Amino acid sequence: MSECASLTDAQAAIADATITVIADRGFDVVSVRSVAAEAGMSPGAVQYHFPSRQLLLQAAFQRSVLRQDARALAAGRDANEKRSPLRELLPIGPEQREDALAWVAFGAAASTRPWLA
Repeated sequence: MSECASLTDAQAAIADATITVIADRGFDVVSVRSVAAEAGMSPGAVQYHFPSRQLLLQAAFQRSVLRQDARALAAGRDANEKRSPLRELLPIGPEQREDALAWVAFGAAASTRPWLA
């Protein structure tokens, strides 16, 4: 999973569900079952798209970057408002809050997991 843009719709939905699990319950709670329940799909479907927990977490991190990027770029279209793109990075809405919580969790987890650093 080297490119965020290469995520299929199903993979993006799974990555979004992973971000929600991280934001709501923490990084260490992420499992195929917890993500499958959040995404409303079977554990087998999650494993089909992401054969390992590491790939699942990497995709979630990439997806979070993509979501933040898309929000900042969309907000930056207004040439009169220079602060709008930065505002999109603050935890002021539900998706922004999820991404902010996920980034804090990923940062903390990276201290003990070299593959995240």
